[in-house]
Amino acid sequence: MADLTPDDFIDDWDWEDEEERLRSAIDADLRAAIRIGILAAIVFWLLSHEGDVAPDMPTIETAAADWIERYHFDLVRDLNDTTRKQLQDALALYLRTPGMTLDQLRDLLLQGAGSIPDLQVRGRVLSAAERIEMIVTTEINRAYNEGLLLAMRRLGVQMREPHTKPPLHPRCRCGLQPFWHNDGTLHFLFITQADERVCNQCGPLHRQDVSV
Repeated sequence: MADLTPDDFIDDWDWEDEEERLRSAIDADLRAAIRIGILAAIVFWLLSHEGDVAPDMPTIETAAADWIERYHFDLVRDLNDTTRKQLQDALALYLRTPGMTLDQLRDLLLQGAGSIPDLQVRGRVLSAAERIEMIVTTEINRAYNEGLLLAMRRLGVQMREPHTKPPLHPRCRCGLQPFWHNDGTLHFLFITQADERVCNQCGPLHRQDVSV
């Protein structure tokens, strides 16, 4: 057992199958979120462009689909890299800890680091439920904000791109709010939820123009 390494256990893992499973699990939510962001942009545009030509929805939908496909690849790749690192940490701990049982290893992988202090120091393993919740909160928010920006670009609006875009961190719930600047171009405010869960990183940005 002492000669084994964590890689001996995970090299044969079917990572391509895992990627496809993750894509399928998040696809519908990402598409729904980016569509809501698009609709928010169109409502804003229609309210301020009475009588103008209707937005080219097929072009916007195509751009959204392209973003989803590109982002799927990056997101799933990053998630699998994180999973691989967590497996390596947990297995390394198991291999170098005399008396650690397979039941303890299973609990470590399925439920999180728990009371095992060594892995807590090196970076704990997220439980499945916690990982899913973090992904849903963060990535759905990212898709919404990307949909808003994507639609504004396709609508041909004169706009200043935001230099700071949420989410800024895992579980970030902040968003962008478009407004017409006095120079006639579209700018974006950074909007937080303004509750007790807003972090120190996002709090000071509330209602700040992040396009300047």
